[in-house]
Amino acid sequence: MSERGRAPEAPLAPGLVEQILERLGCPPGADPDLQHLARVYGAWCQSVPFDNVRKLIHVRGAHTGPLPGDEPTEYFEAWLKHGCGGTCWAGNGALHALLTALGFSSQRGVATMLASPNAPPGHGTVVVDCEGARTLLDASMLHGLPLRLMDTGPPTWSTPRGGSGAGRGTVDGT
Repeated sequence: MSERGRAPEAPLAPGLVEQILERLGCPPGADPDLQHLARVYGAWCQSVPFDNVRKLIHVRGAHTGPLPGDEPTEYFEAWLKHGCGGTCWAGNGALHALLTALGFSSQRGVATMLASPNAPPGHGTVVVDCEGARTLLDASMLHGLPLRLMDTGPPTWSTPRGGSGAGRGTVDGT
């Protein structure tokens, strides 16, 4: 059991990974480098939707148990069969599982989407360390390319409406 009392996630089966890569149009067996990371994430952004269809059916149907897509294998099986995606926790959990299966050093992250310095975390995301670069990939934001995180000390941020605050890393979209 993990620290949170959950069993560790089972790795994705190799046959499932092959099906996912085929659907994404990505070659199997590529080296886990920045070029392949960009190819896989770009294909994800074009092919895997961010949606809440299955979550709405689950909640409105008063179903009990984990939300659909909470487990990466189940998420990908539903995507391959029906073309549906998931919300941030499910999608980023699945993206993390795929990247880990492809040999990338991937970590799940927690973040906030609110422009408020006191907002609690409520968003799942993925951070990948590759070739000396720390990158952010997000199955909800779908930015198309991995975003390089720059370690420049405690950053500050601002919003068009005048909000400001501090965080733990800056993003360089280049």
